[in-house]
Order: sequence, then C-alpha cells, then structure tokens
Amino acid sequence: MLVIQGNSEKGKSISISLSRSEDSILRATLDNDSTIKVGGKDSRKVLLWKRGELSVQVPDCLDSVKVFSRGGGISSSGVNVPVELKTMGGGIDISRPGNKFSIKTMGGGLDIVLDENWKGNSKAKTMGGGISIKIINDVPVLINATTLGGSVGVVGGNHEIVSESGKGHGKSKITVLYGTQEDPPQLNVTSMGGGIEIEGEADE
Repeated sequence: MLVIQGNSEKGKSISISLSRSEDSILRATLDNDSTIKVGGKDSRKVLLWKRGELSVQVPDCLDSVKVFSRGGGISSSGVNVPVELKTMGGGIDISRPGNKFSIKTMGGGLDIVLDENWKGNSKAKTMGGGISIKIINDVPVLINATTLGGSVGVVGGNHEIVSESGKGHGKSKITVLYGTQEDPPQLNVTSMGGGIEIEGEADE
C-alpha cells in the first residue's frame, strides 16, 4: 500500500497528480526544491509533502494508493490499482482508472472518465461542487446519482434510465444503466451542493 499525505505550509499551495508507471518502479517528483519525506515499513510506504505539485508514477505491483490532501486538487490518470482520494480544498479528476476507486472532496467538483479498463464498484462524493461523468464506448456501469443542490442530466451513449425522482433543483436522484452486461459494476455518486452531468461518448 502507498499512502500519500499533503499538509500545505501557510501561504503555499499544494496539488498532486497520479499516473501509471510503465514499469515496476514508484517515482515521485516535486515541481520545486522542497523535500518529499518518505516513511513506512514492510509493504506500507508513506510519502509526505507540504508545497507545490507532487507527481507520482504508480506501478501496477502496488496493492492500493491512498491520498489525503489538506489543501489542493488531485488528479489520477490511467492508474490500474485501487485508489482512495480525499482532499479538503480542491477538485478531483480521475480519468480511465483500471480498478475500483473512492474519491471525496470537501470543497470542489469531481470529473470522472470511465472506459473499458475500469472494474470494481466505486463511489464519489463532493460537499461543495458539481460532478461530471463521461462514459466511453458504453462501458458497462450502473450509476446511482444523487444531488441535494441541483439537477441530474443524462445525454449520449446507449443508456437506460432505470429510475428517477425529484427532477429539477433540490434533491434529485437517478439510476442509469450503460452497456448490456448483466450485473455490471456500480458507481455511486453524491453531490451536496451542485448538479450532476452524465454523458456517454465514443472514444476519439
């Protein structure tokens, strides 16, 4: 397991981007001259940083990755291991994950892109923003979407509205199915303060 923690210094911004490593080596770099602290033991590794953007290349051999940031955005692209991403003060972008994920932000929006590499039930929640979900090439997924502060829109792709309630502003809930697979993995998304947009599209 890899645990990454960000605690911003006063007056300094932090952010983190995860990407898939092409080999079995874990790499971490900063965009400034500050230090990454490394700790942990056995199979648990811990990275700590306090300033700037941390870029981490995640190898497939890791069991999972957990990120907790106290003050910035998080992005993850093409990572094949399970991820848990939490931030207290920014948005989260997760694109083409290869495994299950759990993401939560206290102060920003969520952007999610799923393709055929994704597998495993996943969840996403924001306390202060909207959610955008893109489904590439009708990847099989059952989406349960709830918002307490906006509306839910669904466009494009081969989708079926399984259930819907509370249209318009206020509490809205929808369950939508993409693809034709029986018992597909589920994505549960919740927004406490914004709308949710779900869009199916073909890969470019």
